[in-house]
Amino acid sequence: MKRRTFVVGTAGSILTASTIGIPFIARAQPPLNVDRSKLTKTMRLSSYGGNWQEGLTAAAIKPFEEKYGVQVLQESHGSEAQLITKMKASGAGAYDVVTVNESGLYLGVKQGVFEELRLENIPNYANVVKSLQKPAYDPGPGIHSVPDVFGSSAIVYNTKHVAKPTSWDVLWDPQYKGRIVVRDAAIYRVFITALRLGMNPNNISDIGKVYAALREQRPLVLKYWGGTSEMQTLTANQEAWVGDFLGGRTLVLKQQGVPVDYVIPAAGARGFVDCVGIGMGSQNRYTAEVFLNHLLDPQVAVRLSELTMYPHCLEPNKAPKNAIHGGKQAGVGSRMD
Repeated sequence: MKRRTFVVGTAGSILTASTIGIPFIARAQPPLNVDRSKLTKTMRLSSYGGNWQEGLTAAAIKPFEEKYGVQVLQESHGSEAQLITKMKASGAGAYDVVTVNESGLYLGVKQGVFEELRLENIPNYANVVKSLQKPAYDPGPGIHSVPDVFGSSAIVYNTKHVAKPTSWDVLWDPQYKGRIVVRDAAIYRVFITALRLGMNPNNISDIGKVYAALREQRPLVLKYWGGTSEMQTLTANQEAWVGDFLGGRTLVLKQQGVPVDYVIPAAGARGFVDCVGIGMGSQNRYTAEVFLNHLLDPQVAVRLSELTMYPHCLEPNKAPKNAIHGGKQAGVGSRMD
C-alpha cells in the first residue's frame, strides 16, 4: 500500500507489516476463563448489513453461537447518525453489540450510548495493534470499543462508463450528472472536498470554500447514500457510475462480476477504523464482552479479514503463522494503491 492511501486518513498510524503480506508467528494470549453461568441465551447485534454482515456471520457469529450456545439476534443499520439516533430513542439496554466507524464511536461515546469496556473480560485486546489500544477517536474515560478491521474510502467507478479517475474532481464532473452518488455524512463530505481543494482536511483553512464546492456539487448528485448496503445496490445495478465508497466492498462487487474498480487519488483518501462496542445499559454485557474477546481471537480476526477484504487490526506477531493479509484478500496492495 502506498503512503498516500492514508496520508491524511484516520488509520494512517496503524499500517503495519500485517497489511503487506508477510507471514507471522502466532502468539496466543492467556485464554479467557468464561463463566458460562453468566452467559445469556441471546444477544442482540446491529451491524452494516450486506456482504459485511455475511462475512461477520460466517467468521465470528456462527462460531460464537456454536462454541457458547448463545443465539445472536441480528439486525442492520444505515449511517452512524441514524444508528446513534435509534440507540438514544430505544433507551438503555436495547442494544448489546454494535458495529460503528471511528467517527460514529466518538459521537456515540460523547452522547452516552456506549458502555465502557471491562478489559479484564477481553484479554485478547492485547492482540490489537498498539496504536489502536488507546485510540484518539475514543474520548474516554476508558475504552469503549475493540477495532476489528480498517481501510479506506475513495473513488469507486463503473469501468464501462467512466475512465479511470485521477482526482476527486470526477465527483464534480457535469458529464456524470445524475450518476454521481456520495456518502450522506458531513465528515466525509467535508473531508473529501477539502482534499479536492488542496487543503489539509484535519486543519481546514477556508471552510467557506468547502461549503461553496459542496453546493456546486449538489445538482450533480443522484443520491446521498446512507448505508453501505444501499450504495452496493446502486453500484451493482449500475444506476450509479461514480462515487465515494469503501475499498473492501468494491472488491467484493468486482468479484461478483460488477464492472467496477477503485482508485485512491494522489491527494489521498479518508481512512477508517471499524469499531465494535456495547450499547449503554446492555442486560447481556458479560456475554457481549465474551463476544468481543472472541472477535479478537487471531483465527477469527484473520477469517473476517479474508471474507470482508479489509486488513485486520492485530499486531503482526499475534496473527496466525500462515496468514497473508496483503493484496486481494485484505483489500490492500495492488488493488488499493
